[in-house]
Amino acid sequence: MTPVFPVEIFYDGSCALCRASRRWVERRDALGRFRFVDSGGLTAAETCPVPRGQLDRAVWVRLPDGALASGYDALLATVAALPRGRFLAVLAGLGPLRKVGAMLYSTVARHRHALPARGVGAASARRPP
Repeated sequence: MTPVFPVEIFYDGSCALCRASRRWVERRDALGRFRFVDSGGLTAAETCPVPRGQLDRAVWVRLPDGALASGYDALLATVAALPRGRFLAVLAGLGPLRKVGAMLYSTVARHRHALPARGVGAASARRPP
């Protein structure tokens, strides 16, 4: 069965790296599969069933079937929904890659406000959202 879209992504709009990551996904989303919601805004508070304290720690994704994923699992779900991204998501979700990926994601998420947006579209990250 073909998945239904959109996939809702609740992200930290005050984070330059998060905004750059959003733009990276949007450039690859010609089919309009994603809906981005700033986790610090009213829309997130009204539409996301995740408590604000948890929203502040990691990216969250609500899949079309209503299932929620956070952190590295949300990243994998996002990549899987991109055109030609399913194989990469499956590969990155296997055994040791999943473990290392989850640890790396957790570290980056904790320090995201101190990190530059380089490598994800740094030139465009300097513009306001």
